[in-house]
Amino acid sequence: MAKATESVAAATGNKYYGAKGFGAIGAFFGNYVNFTGRSTRREYWWWTLWYAIISLIAMIGFIIVTVGSVVNWSKLDDLSQFTGKSVIPLLIVVGVFLLFALAVLLPGLSLTIRRFRDAGVPWWVYVILLVIEAFASIVFGDESNTALFISAAVGITCFVIEALPSKDIPE
Repeated sequence: MAKATESVAAATGNKYYGAKGFGAIGAFFGNYVNFTGRSTRREYWWWTLWYAIISLIAMIGFIIVTVGSVVNWSKLDDLSQFTGKSVIPLLIVVGVFLLFALAVLLPGLSLTIRRFRDAGVPWWVYVILLVIEAFASIVFGDESNTALFISAAVGITCFVIEALPSKDIPE
């Protein structure tokens, strides 16, 4: 994985600034809790692509395991034949999902904050957007049209900011 030059790394606070391709995965985990630097669009969107691919593969695996479990359960004549062994593969897949979600929570938050900063938007704007979205869910309920509208507006706002070009690197 290519690293940024020392001068760029010092100016941006990110030794992987501008990572691309598979390097974006290493940059993502290499900057695990780097909330102070900057990240380019390329670095952000490459990680987003890999995350989507990994999530899609995981979801397909989850569907396969779930369908297999349901098929096995449908073959039972009554519940007395049910054993805990048929639930184990499903629990393993759910456990792996939870571990992965926890493993990418902080670095995902830090990458988004670095991306906002690189686009010239203060990090606290992202926090305010998250608070607005959470507040709308609590006040209006997750399924209300108002909460869904606010959530969509926050998502579009984040997308636009994440798509903005990088500001010049400070000298």
